[in-house]
Amino acid sequence: MTFDGQSIDRWAADGSFVGNLGMLPAFGFPSFIRLNPQGTALVLGESSQDGLWTVPLSGAGPAPLATIKFNFDAVFDLDGSLIVSADTDNGPAGTNELLRVDVASGATTSLGSVIGFSGPVAVAPNGDLYYATSEFPMPASTKVLAWSAAQHHGGGALTNANATVVASGFEGGFSLAFDPDSGDLYMAEVNFSLGIYRALRVDGGPAQSTVVAQADHPLGGLQFVHQGGPGTFAPYQPGLGTVLRYPAGDSFPGVWHHAAVR
Repeated sequence: MTFDGQSIDRWAADGSFVGNLGMLPAFGFPSFIRLNPQGTALVLGESSQDGLWTVPLSGAGPAPLATIKFNFDAVFDLDGSLIVSADTDNGPAGTNELLRVDVASGATTSLGSVIGFSGPVAVAPNGDLYYATSEFPMPASTKVLAWSAAQHHGGGALTNANATVVASGFEGGFSLAFDPDSGDLYMAEVNFSLGIYRALRVDGGPAQSTVVAQADHPLGGLQFVHQGGPGTFAPYQPGLGTVLRYPAGDSFPGVWHHAAVR
């Protein structure tokens, strides 16, 4: 699935075009596009009009879901709700809010806020919530934070102070994704000033983590796609199973690339 800010399109695994799922009424700078756990609809976000939209795969067309100012990233929780990362206070580098959205009603609940620019979110196989920060000063400022499933479902506000720091010292966390088979965490780093554009498996700090893709232009959102066959994301696996896929290029949505096959 791709969203270029107005057109929502469906593509086959081999990259061939399947069909258009609809158009937004006006262009909006694309934030994210996510397939729901049931595989029946997409939820996408744009940050020009601050809209979240539901797009059924049936072709019924997009329907407004909620309005969240400067939404940046989102992930489906294990309970089917959507967790959104958004700079709702429009601060230059102040705080970024985490919100839970009921995808049936559009009702939005704040989970808390973290210091810094907007960052990506991911939910681990056990339900823990992960977030990558970007703070001043920028060099090596990205930390990967985690809150347990009990914390983000418990009603208390999530903050930097009550998060577990999983790793630190990275250069601009842009996207997070969990390998559904191994449970390993992967992150895309984007640092325009240093020209760092890469995807890596987070095994600790930067020196301990394994770079799996590198480019001379920004990498987009990471996603794991099953292609049939068992295995984990490792070089010794056969050429079936799951691939780590990301769009990369100077134009959105860019060209889909595979970092590796397992």
